Parts: sequence; structure tokens; C-alpha cells
Amino acid sequence: MLFPRLLPLLCLFPLASPALSQDRNIQPVPETCAVTNPSDHPFVPPRPYSASRGVNWFGTDRLWTFLPSDGIWGLGEKTFWFRAEWGRYKRTSGSMPAIDTAKFTVTARRLDGPAPPPEVGRASSSYREEDWKAFLVGGINFPTTGCWEVSARYENDELTFVVWIVPDAPAKQTHDQSVPLSIVVDKSCRIEPESDPLVVGDRVDAFRDDAICHLESVLSSQHIEEKITDGQRSRFTVRVAEQEYVVQNPTDKPTVFIVRHQVPDDWIVDSDPQPSTIDGSTAVFRLNAEPGQRVRLHVGMHRSYNINSN
Repeated sequence: MLFPRLLPLLCLFPLASPALSQDRNIQPVPETCAVTNPSDHPFVPPRPYSASRGVNWFGTDRLWTFLPSDGIWGLGEKTFWFRAEWGRYKRTSGSMPAIDTAKFTVTARRLDGPAPPPEVGRASSSYREEDWKAFLVGGINFPTTGCWEVSARYENDELTFVVWIVPDAPAKQTHDQSVPLSIVVDKSCRIEPESDPLVVGDRVDAFRDDAICHLESVLSSQHIEEKITDGQRSRFTVRVAEQEYVVQNPTDKPTVFIVRHQVPDDWIVDSDPQPSTIDGSTAVFRLNAEPGQRVRLHVGMHRSYNINSN
């Protein structure tokens, strides 16, 4: 496996705001390493991307990422990359947008001493409807600690920044225990790659794990309804679609499940509880689960078709 060090990382990326800075009980960045401070070059992602609060965005409309506020990375890191033109891409039939990954490269060089180049995984397309839209996700393994310059390029646009690399274990042991993990699932109960790294490891594609999420039932029905309005009788065919999710927290930490349920045009969600948000054609439900807890979610939708009126 290309990124063995990525699996144990506890660097959290919850839905609303990635945790980009942890309390690190380690030696601070030396003055000789001029790490990139995003606040010195403030950047706000363009629409339709969301400028999530607490995220240290860095770059330009042509290419951007987010960086840790303290300038510190571990030896193995998951990376996320964005570009304004990708914002027009949409997820279709459960597939990720087709960003041309052949045009994207990431390189790095150590600035404070000799070192072989890092292992850089090939980036893959991903998508998060409610805020990040289309983006690239990849991974990088540094061979040594120290001061490193990282450069990403897409076509003729380049983004460069400097980070201080530390051993993974000390850097990751003190993550904020108050922030819940996040597990994102789609309508088919597939776990999305932007879920917490503790769950997905180095996977860059959606995958199935029935122990984490499965569908208990998927049902459809149809019936006739009549309605009299101002003395006029109308008859409707009502189609109903229902499915029940069963999710289980596989970790020893509090977790929030983000369930994205696609809603076809002209259908109405009548679940109890109602979605937390509806973003375009996606109803988003949030389920809190304690360590090991199993939670059920019933989602119902209906659509009415007018038959005739008298």
C-alpha cells in the first residue's frame, strides 16, 4: 500500500470546518523555516464553493487548498485541492465529477537539508454537495522531518507553500477530543472518501461496509387520493418511496453520520425528522452516534400526479 502512514492519522476533517490546527506538545517551528501563514494571504473561495468558517484557505481562484494554522504537517498527510472552474461540475448517477487528474501534479523539496523526494499518490476526483463541490484529494508521504516546500500544478497554474514536517505520533495524539468524527454516506449507503481519515484510511473512492451502513428496507407503493377544492373534485396518483438506513459507529469516539439522500425533481421529503438541510436535489440528514451505537433513519418521499378534475 502506498500510504501506510496515513491509516493511523487522527487529523480530523469534519463536515463544517476541517480541524487544521491541533495542540502539539512538540518543538515549535524554528525561525529558519518560513512556513506559510494563510492569514498573511487571506483567500475566500469563490461561489459556488463555501468559505467554511475556521478553515485556513490558501491560494487563488485558479488553484487553492487549506493549510494548518501552525504550519505543521506530519510525515503522512491527506491533501485537498480546489479550482474555480471545477465548481460547475455536478455529481451524476453517484459518479464523481470527471476532473482531468492527468493535468495535476504535486512535488516537494526539503529546504533545510538533503532528502529524497516524497511519495505522492495520484489525486482522485471527489465531491461534497453542501460546501466543497468538486475537488481533488490525494496523499503525500515525506521521507524525513524538516522544512519542506510543496508545489502543486494544474495546467499552467501553480501553488507553492512551506510546511514544517514532524513525526506523526506526537503531532496527532493531542487532537481535540470534543470534535466528533464524521462519516458521510450516500443514498446507497456507500461511505464517501471525505469521511474522517480514521474510518476511510487512504481510500479515495466511495466504498461499502455493511458494518457501518446498510439499508434495512427499500420500498415503493402507489395509491389514489381525491381532493375537493371549491366544489371541484380532483384525483391524484400518489407514488411513495421509502428506505431505512441503519448506521453504526465503528469507532471509540462520538461520531456524526452525514446521510445524503438524493431527491428526484418534484418529489417531497416527508420524513420525521425532516432533513437538517436541503441543498439542491440532496436532502442532508445528521445522525449522532456514540461509540458502538447503532442508529436508524427512515426516509420517506412522495410525488402526486393529477389524473383528472371534474
